[in-house]
Amino acid sequence: MAPKSLAGDSQYDYDSQWDQDAGSSIDDDSHSGDSGAPANSTFSQDVSGGRFLQAADRAMGTLEGLHRQPASAWKRALKHKSGTVVSVTKESSSTGPGKGGRYYKAPVFKGELDIMGFEPVAVFGVVGTRKLWDDWYKEGNLVQNLSDNSSLTYTCMKGITGSSTRDLSLVEQVKGTGQGTILFASTSVVSPIVPRVSGRVRASIALNGWVLEPIPGGTKITYYLHVDVKTFVPAFAAMKYLARRPTCIAKIAEYLKVNGPPPMAGVEASPPASTRNARNSNGGGGGGGDDKEFVPRRRRDSSVSRRSAHPSIAGALPPTVEPNEDATSYADIQKAHKQLKQQLASSPNEWSHYVDHEDNAFWTKKRDGEDLPVVKGEAIIEGVTTEMVLGTIKNSAARKVWDVRYAGTKHVSLDNGFDQGVYVESHKGIFPNLGARHYVVATGVDRADLSTDHSTVSLVSRSTKAKVSGPADSTKGQLDLAGWVLSPHTATSVRIQHVALVSPSSKELPSSLGKVLISEIATAPARLAEFIGTHGHAPSFVRWGEGPAQLLSGEDGDITKGQVTFRVGGDGDGTMKGGEQKSWLQWSDKMYERGIEIDVEPKGAATIAKVDGIERTAEFVWSDDVKEGVVKVILRRAEGDGAEDLFVGGEFLDSTVAMAKGANVSRRSKKAVIVKDDSDDSPPPAPRARSAAPAAAPATNGSSKTNGYTAAAAGAGAAVAAAATVAAVAPARRAVVAPAAAKEVAAPVAAAPVQQQQQQVAMMQPGSIPENACLIISKDLYFTRQQVVFMAGVVAVSFAWGKIA
Repeated sequence: MAPKSLAGDSQYDYDSQWDQDAGSSIDDDSHSGDSGAPANSTFSQDVSGGRFLQAADRAMGTLEGLHRQPASAWKRALKHKSGTVVSVTKESSSTGPGKGGRYYKAPVFKGELDIMGFEPVAVFGVVGTRKLWDDWYKEGNLVQNLSDNSSLTYTCMKGITGSSTRDLSLVEQVKGTGQGTILFASTSVVSPIVPRVSGRVRASIALNGWVLEPIPGGTKITYYLHVDVKTFVPAFAAMKYLARRPTCIAKIAEYLKVNGPPPMAGVEASPPASTRNARNSNGGGGGGGDDKEFVPRRRRDSSVSRRSAHPSIAGALPPTVEPNEDATSYADIQKAHKQLKQQLASSPNEWSHYVDHEDNAFWTKKRDGEDLPVVKGEAIIEGVTTEMVLGTIKNSAARKVWDVRYAGTKHVSLDNGFDQGVYVESHKGIFPNLGARHYVVATGVDRADLSTDHSTVSLVSRSTKAKVSGPADSTKGQLDLAGWVLSPHTATSVRIQHVALVSPSSKELPSSLGKVLISEIATAPARLAEFIGTHGHAPSFVRWGEGPAQLLSGEDGDITKGQVTFRVGGDGDGTMKGGEQKSWLQWSDKMYERGIEIDVEPKGAATIAKVDGIERTAEFVWSDDVKEGVVKVILRRAEGDGAEDLFVGGEFLDSTVAMAKGANVSRRSKKAVIVKDDSDDSPPPAPRARSAAPAAAPATNGSSKTNGYTAAAAGAGAAVAAAATVAAVAPARRAVVAPAAAKEVAAPVAAAPVQQQQQQVAMMQPGSIPENACLIISKDLYFTRQQVVFMAGVVAVSFAWGKIA
């Protein structure tokens, strides 16, 4: 619970002398802004770019200097009932320039407490997960890694009664010493990629520092705080309020006592006890000594999700088809990739930033002569790879869940047999203002590194001039760009960037409907992340080898129950690599908690085996039977012992194949294949008994090659999803993701470079207009079809009664 007032003084024993001096401990320095900060300031000047690391280094140096100060430099301020002692420096120092260039001076506060039974690394695990113990903390996230031990972060703090929330743009640095001491320091910086947010007061912290030192039987924790009080809390709270802040270390001790240390992802153990030296007499360990340093890694609060350790494939994937450069779709796809890169690289000043009622941030940019602007949305999902997110975007069954306006996709031509082609996408309308729409689009995927499942990926769609008829009751719309860029945020998380330029209607859209559509497009990443968080990522083929087999669709079945049917055709004319055509399928441990059942119809169309050393991945080796007609690959949940269990035709499969040592890319140059719609809606077969299955074919080796869309293009994925979301008005909720085992939920993604003057758009509430809305007066006032029919009936009866009377 957030701190609400200054009540509760009974918990604090204030030193009488400091209590009298507290009101006079803050003052303004007479230095002007041109003369620079005083030498004794802990403040880090406004920085950008490479100077962030310098600010982090200065903060760490200041922390080490404060920790070396003798006891005579401090005076006791108060003692908490937990035993935490808070001291304050006898001399105030500058916290940095304020308004008008004048420097603000304040003392440094220090809290100390011995926590028994836990080593520094265990304590650090709680310190780094603030939502476990910090009453002030509201939300926060990692913005950018600067080095192995330094980062740029965003944090939002709860406001006390009568004041607004405060937020912070911080650089942080963490390091350890050979004696086992861990130091963690942060300081405020000004950065264009952490812009101010409307409704939040940007605060400034000169130093927020932690020193965790090993002592016999436990850890001594020392916390340092040096802040610009006038930006951090209202004047009425002032020094007494901040003096209590260091007592937060008592909450850390309480959490450890009750729960123990949290699981730490990637945390290195403390040095062995034999390598530690006793703390020096001045209470050091804050960076001194000649012992080799180690770098502890803290578990961060994630951006929009729970954490799940799902490693990417630690090796090369099998060969996959390349884009078909001879296809008519290729030129449009390349234009879309270029346009996507240009939009993401455009100046921050060109974008206007908004935050909807669900705290989802998005950006818009005006388009001349168009009702809808360029729209950009972002999210971060943890516990997945870029290929898993890409597969969920492309999977029609999944998209029908997270995009309520999406009606379906019809394949017109497959240009490389896998992820390039021309499609007709159908979208539901909003009666009577916006009818059903369809878009004839060229769609393609570009991967930065084909040897891994966790590289930067882009999926783009753009309207093409192919002469294809859409549904009879639908109007053709124009899609200039629908782009998804998926880039590795960490080894186990993905940053999603979504950009759309859509013209859904030839008529002028009502302003209320336009706002709903803008918000719906922008929050597509959040809704996609919510789907993955609730159901897991959709099963998908992450690689598709050269050969006659072509992936036609994957949209049948109730994916929320794990029911998915892929259709594979045999009209491709590619040449099999080494006489075999292979594809790799991955599935989610959240969607298939007790394993997966796969049925292939006809049975001889593919041989299936698990891939050794890779979680939840199966290899398909296609036979010539795929040329005889459409092959169904039917997936459903199994009743096995765990998510890794694979059943084929009702029989438990324990045969495996080794993954390839390298990946090779085959370039396809051929005419596009017109796809025949030979769909069948027959239900999947019933589960059968568990037994042994025959071994599958061995894997082949190859060489590696990469595709052209690099991380510099800003991320990963582009898709037709934007076109589907253009008419959508489903509820847009904050993205929360990841496996059930994860327990930590974190804050929303930080704003990317945007216009500094941001606006809060509370009016945009996607989902307020239902699908059956008939008469829309505004986003808050509408009537459904049933209501309109009823009212018309009442009017007719009244009119008739009046005539009779």
